[in-house]
Amino acid sequence: MRESLKAYLTGEAGPPGLTAGLRVIVWHLGWAACQLAGLLGLLFLPANPLILLALLAMALPGFAAIALVFRDSPPVRQGLVWLWSVFAAIAVTLTGGIAGPLAIWVAMPLAAAVVLNQRSLISLGAALSLMNALVAVMVSIGGGIHMPDDQEAFWLSLLSVLTFVLGVSIGLLPALRSRSERADDAEEARARLMKIVTEQPQLILAFDERGRVLSAYGEAPVGLDLN
Repeated sequence: MRESLKAYLTGEAGPPGLTAGLRVIVWHLGWAACQLAGLLGLLFLPANPLILLALLAMALPGFAAIALVFRDSPPVRQGLVWLWSVFAAIAVTLTGGIAGPLAIWVAMPLAAAVVLNQRSLISLGAALSLMNALVAVMVSIGGGIHMPDDQEAFWLSLLSVLTFVLGVSIGLLPALRSRSERADDAEEARARLMKIVTEQPQLILAFDERGRVLSAYGEAPVGLDLN
């Protein structure tokens, strides 16, 4: 992975799997950079320390993705999705729960799972996002939490919506592209197989359970009527 990181940064081609892994790391580091930029901007308001702590918490999963450089395995990726869930719940709780300006971040486990692009992780991310939403609702109902003032709420809402939409959009494109490429590869493989069985010199028949001919490939012997 570390050799592929060098190739990625220098523009050299690398194996598709490793290139996809590096895209995941770059996406996470980009997310962390956005959170730190937002944190620095809010220092000029000045913002409540709980708000700054919430943004710092949301930057940590981004930096945690560096672990994939040293060990990119299913357990590590699963742990990363859980990490997104924990810190997203912390950030949303610190800023007012489901009624707060960072409420959209309850879905960050699902967004991160989409970026990781594995079916089992997407299911886990969806479940954890739902759990985060329920926790955020209970926090808001319970009361006694800090709510940002109007100015803080505006900037936090802007930051959360922009980063979420941008992050999901950037993360979804490679996932859709890879699925499209797999579908194209499957279609090409089917076309090659059909060409082979059609052009071979023997006759290949496919029958249904009643003995009727479903399809025929190749050349029929002289005098044999398949109709």
